[in-house]
Amino acid sequence: MTVYITMAGIVLGLPSGLLASPETASSEGVQGVWIKVQPNNVSSVAISGTNLQTGTTGVLSQIPFTSQQINFTLPGGRRGMWIDTSRSFLSFRVRYQVTTAGASTSTTTTAFLNAGAMSWFDRETTYNAEGVVLDDMTNLGQIIHHDSLFNYDIAMRDSVALNQGFKFEGSSTGLNDVQGHSIPAFTVSSANSIATGSNYFSYAVPLFNPVVGMLNKSGFFPLGHVPKLDLQLTTAAIAPVSISSSVALTAGAVAYTIDNMSISLFAVYLDAPSLQLLGSPREHYVHAKTYRVAVNQIPANTTGQQSYLIGARGRSVRSIATRVSDSVISTAGSASGIYDSKLPLVSSINYLFNGRDRMPPNPINLSINPSEAFLRTLYSHEEYKADEGRSSVTPSAFCRYWATGTAPSAGTQDQQIIDAGSSSATGNLASFCFAEDLRKFSNSKIMDGQNLSQSAAHFLELNISNPPSNAQNLSFITCLDAVVSVDMESGMVSVMM
Repeated sequence: MTVYITMAGIVLGLPSGLLASPETASSEGVQGVWIKVQPNNVSSVAISGTNLQTGTTGVLSQIPFTSQQINFTLPGGRRGMWIDTSRSFLSFRVRYQVTTAGASTSTTTTAFLNAGAMSWFDRETTYNAEGVVLDDMTNLGQIIHHDSLFNYDIAMRDSVALNQGFKFEGSSTGLNDVQGHSIPAFTVSSANSIATGSNYFSYAVPLFNPVVGMLNKSGFFPLGHVPKLDLQLTTAAIAPVSISSSVALTAGAVAYTIDNMSISLFAVYLDAPSLQLLGSPREHYVHAKTYRVAVNQIPANTTGQQSYLIGARGRSVRSIATRVSDSVISTAGSASGIYDSKLPLVSSINYLFNGRDRMPPNPINLSINPSEAFLRTLYSHEEYKADEGRSSVTPSAFCRYWATGTAPSAGTQDQQIIDAGSSSATGNLASFCFAEDLRKFSNSKIMDGQNLSQSAAHFLELNISNPPSNAQNLSFITCLDAVVSVDMESGMVSVMM
């Protein structure tokens, strides 16, 4: 069924399922209640007795974590129950523990959670009642970090630092470190050793999900009209914590534990009059967006014109972004792994889609015009408005360049790059990103992105002027439209993207 609406002489035809929404059918009998769902397979995820790197000063090697699947079953089966997806959130607690003291004296150590609380999770998969995958996001922590960098400003990050695990900066002069919070148990001042002890941090973060979470742009999902949904989170394979030591440690071990996990949903129960006002479309459609991540690598000492396969696919790709992290964990490389993204020293950078469409049409020279890349990256985020400036990335974070054998000179490079330099510390994150908005209209809401489903021939093109000293890891973050279809009679849920 199609409903036709006439506006100023223009006739619009929309599927009736797009029109049905609970807030248009509210009556006195409508109720709103919170539902808490706990995992049905594990109560906690832990790793213990992991030795810290010994014999080396500076940033310590990353520590593997337990890559554990955590399963949640979201109950349905009650007609008239809708989820207000703007209020869905995930809560959990992490214990950061020193299990074996560090033997060295005169030690100064610093430690920070990478990016924020969601860096503890690498993957999120959503299933319908039949076990069919509706959505599967890998590199979840990196996606959420990327999203928050350009949708939160300093004040917004500070206001949610408690629940989302950001570093609170307040009135500090060194603003915009965009790192996660410090970990006191792992942090000692000069002339001290790392003592045994622990810290607990609780987190509550918006549910980053296209069906029942914040990526559902329609705002509601009829969970009561389906048998159930299953949501699976997979914890990070690498503990997202950066630790730096002023001297070589001769002992020391840490442990991490995630527990108290739950998903909270806000359910709206419609009474009989409200259900009548809502109508009874057979099909209900939900507009959402989701993300996909592909990876590639630039070998060390690479120079000249290069092309790197992206692997992006989708019928409506809204934007695509590239982040560049050093393969070496150090202050000269990327101190916080994939969350530390450096600016590549290239004389031109652009995307090539379908083997023929270059974006931007005129490649950007990052050595002399990083500001254009920064602004185009801001434009690629839908919430960004030129007169509001929603971003927590500063030039010193955006323009930190990758480690090279010869540092660029002020006479040949943009001064912002010279000021920023190539080093970084565990207390902050380099935040370079090369992103393009692929929507046809800047204020659009649905299915107007570029069609990248016809071919897999999509590339990042670089002309590398200063070769990197180490191999560089490329992360391609694609944002694409998804339309979730719900059969209100049978409860079948499917997705198109």
